[in-house]
Amino acid sequence: MPVGATGLPSAAICDALAFRMGSTDPTLVHLVSILLPAAIFVLAVGLAVFAAGQPVRQTAQNLAVLARHLRLKLVEPPPKWGLWAQRASVEGEFRGKAVRFYTFTTGTGKNRRYWCAASVHVANASGLILDLRVNPVADASSSLLEVATGETTFDDAFALRSNAPADAVAALSPEVRRDLLAARQRGVGGSFMAYHHEVRYVESGSFANATRTERVASMLPVVCALADGIEQDRQC
Repeated sequence: MPVGATGLPSAAICDALAFRMGSTDPTLVHLVSILLPAAIFVLAVGLAVFAAGQPVRQTAQNLAVLARHLRLKLVEPPPKWGLWAQRASVEGEFRGKAVRFYTFTTGTGKNRRYWCAASVHVANASGLILDLRVNPVADASSSLLEVATGETTFDDAFALRSNAPADAVAALSPEVRRDLLAARQRGVGGSFMAYHHEVRYVESGSFANATRTERVASMLPVVCALADGIEQDRQC
C-alpha cells in the first residue's frame, strides 16, 4: 500500500476512493484525504483500548464467579479517564474474618510482574513477620531468620523465615502444616506471607486465568487457618 512521508495513505488512495464514490470533485478528494487518516487513527486507538482491556475484563468475569461461590462482593473501580478498565477485586467476610482477593504489580517497564493474592485480616498480629515459600528467594538484605518447625516432611517441602521463630512455629499448628503439605502435593507453588495485620497467599500471574483463580480461591481456608494460628498465639 503506498504511503506518504507521514506513513498515512497517499493521495493516490484518496483519489481512488473518491473516484469509486463517483466523483473527482477536488473538495471531496480533499475531505477524504482528511477523514480517512483520522478514521484509521480512531480505529487503531479503539482496537488498542479493546485489546488492553481484555485481560481486565476476563479478570472481572473470573472474580465474579469466585465472589458468587464464596458469597463475597465483587468490587469494580470505574474506568480510568472513562476508557481504561481497572482491575476488579473481591472483598467480604469468610469464617468471621475480613478477606480480599486482589492483583498487584512489582517492578516497572519490562520488569513489571503481576501477582494475585488471597488476603485475610489479622486482628492482633503484633509485629510478627512470616515468610513461607516453596521456592525461596535469596535475599542477603533480609533480616528474617531461617526457621525449622521440627517436622522433617514439612521443612523439606517449605522454606520458612520469620522475625520471631518461636511465634512462627506456634502459628503453624500441625493442622495448618497438614493442609499446607496437602496443597503442595496438589501442585500449589505460591508463597505465604504474614505481615502486621495481613496474611496472604500469593501467586505469580493474574486472575485472568480461570485455573489460577480457582487455585488461589482454594487456598483461602488455609490462609484463614494460618491467621487463626497467629491470633491464638498472640493471645497466649
